[in-house]
Amino acid sequence: MRAASLEPDVISYNSGISACEKGEQWQCALSLLGEMWSIKLEPDVSDDC
Repeated sequence: MRAASLEPDVISYNSGISACEKGEQWQCALSLLGEMWSIKLEPDVSDDC
């Protein structure tokens, strides 16, 4: 996201992580989560399981 000069927010990261989950790309989801933490965004946790 940052490489595309977009200002990331919790919603955009959650969407990306959700897409990774649906595509069974857990490594990508973890990468996005780590990126969130590195830019000091707090993950939003839902209990929709």
